[in-house]
Amino acid sequence: MDCTGTITSRLSGSAATRTRFYVSYPPHSVIQSKALWYVGSCVETDRQDLIDSSPVQFQSFVELDIDSKDDFWYSINQALLINSVDCHDDDDYGMEAIHVNGPNSTEVMRPAFQPSPPANDGHTYGQNGRSVVVPAVYKEESDRLFARNRFNQWASDRISLHRTLPDQRPSACKWQLFPTNLPPASLVIVFHNEAWSTLLRTVHSVLDRSDPRLMREIILVDDCSEIKGHEELQAPLEKYIKKLKIVKLVRNKKRQGLIRARLRGYKEVTSPVIVFLDAHCEVVDGWLEPSPTMAGGLFAIHKKYFEEIGLYDDEMDIWGGENLEISFRIWQCGGNLEIIPCSHVGHVFRKSQPYTFPKGAGETLNKNLQRVAEVWMDNYKDIFYNRFPNLRKHSYGDISKRVELRKKLNCKSFDWYLKNVFTDVEYPDMIFLAKGEVRNPDTGYCLDSLGNKDYADVGIYPCHGQGGNQLLTYTVRKELEMDEVCLDALARTAGGTVKMVACHRRKGTQLWEHKQGGQLRNPTTNLCIDRGSGNHVVLQACSDISTQKWTFAQYYNDVTPAP
Repeated sequence: MDCTGTITSRLSGSAATRTRFYVSYPPHSVIQSKALWYVGSCVETDRQDLIDSSPVQFQSFVELDIDSKDDFWYSINQALLINSVDCHDDDDYGMEAIHVNGPNSTEVMRPAFQPSPPANDGHTYGQNGRSVVVPAVYKEESDRLFARNRFNQWASDRISLHRTLPDQRPSACKWQLFPTNLPPASLVIVFHNEAWSTLLRTVHSVLDRSDPRLMREIILVDDCSEIKGHEELQAPLEKYIKKLKIVKLVRNKKRQGLIRARLRGYKEVTSPVIVFLDAHCEVVDGWLEPSPTMAGGLFAIHKKYFEEIGLYDDEMDIWGGENLEISFRIWQCGGNLEIIPCSHVGHVFRKSQPYTFPKGAGETLNKNLQRVAEVWMDNYKDIFYNRFPNLRKHSYGDISKRVELRKKLNCKSFDWYLKNVFTDVEYPDMIFLAKGEVRNPDTGYCLDSLGNKDYADVGIYPCHGQGGNQLLTYTVRKELEMDEVCLDALARTAGGTVKMVACHRRKGTQLWEHKQGGQLRNPTTNLCIDRGSGNHVVLQACSDISTQKWTFAQYYNDVTPAP
């Protein structure tokens, strides 16, 4: 069978240099030279002296004079080499590795694993990632399955477990080379009441598109799936995975949630690298070698390092906030998080969850986020509590072990994180003239975003004391900020609404004069915010009437406005 192998590397520097590449082929390959390419141009050369053919494994080399300041994509040495070859081989082998700086060099590189095209199993839905349209005759069944899993299970059940997918990586990723001594990985997948098709498609996409030399085991952790209605996840699943060799199934007798279930999977890992994926993912070619990292739930990490930095916070419940916690911890404690554009993993996102949170979703997430704020955010946690003042007296459990871990790891402050890592964040002012709900005492109604933003009208709603959509700050610049936007008298006319607009810091229609219990007046238009009679406040000519009297929950009399 004819095949083509391609390898490449990138110029890393600008100095002229002579570089020697040693190219290694597997046994029994018969190589016929085609062309040598350098910076997009074919170099005319007699290749017979560079690559010979032989029935045994060998190394051949090519030397190039490089004199370019161009910046190529992948750094190995100071040269760019693309070597295309034809191979005629019963085992369909092609280019195996490239030795940089000599045949005995430890710098041995090879391309990412290239899987064979999946066999046609008769499924046509969703091939090459195409969308699936549910026929009208199946809409009722589709709606029933959607309610069960909160995604289009009808379509998923008809898509092959080995379907083809488009390669949407940047083109340079296809020529990337990786060390041949990459450590093997173990994959941990937690599931609870997962649909059969999405769970197994996740498993098979990994098996189909991962180098078997690098993927040592796949550990499925069943977080106590319900038997009724999910019978296929019991004995049928156990029977199915027996034929998959490297797949192992462990079950929690009691539901633990994603965080603690992942820790259960971690205890089963035998590889130096752990990869965590959700149970409704699909990986694409070349996903494993670069290692996927933090997209919330999908990441790879060295097992030893995972242990050294304290694993997960096992006092967090179910899921939510654990991605923020481990991200802050890694950065503040001397580590790095890397986004790898060549590692693509598809994920099914749902607008709601098909399962319950034992203590309620809100209660669970609030506790988890509080633990993040209390352990890692230092004084910046006040920003979190200003956004959710009802949580100030909310219980978040014992954090003493996590605080001690932070001390043990000699971690940096959250202020350091903002100034050195997340440098482009626009975090709220720490000093205000007033903050909290803005109440109209006569009616008991408060200014409210009503969940809207960006040029929406400011609403009015019964005061609830929970912060959230009713949390405003009166800044030292005399702006009324609400959820990263500013209240703006953009209408400039009586009877017009007040808009939520991106803060521009130029005063004008975003400047508001206010004294405790008094009006909110825009000097540019000389109009005041009035409670109005509908669901939104309005601008009216300023008057000493009750519908134009407003009071913040808290005032800071020792703070002076900015000039």
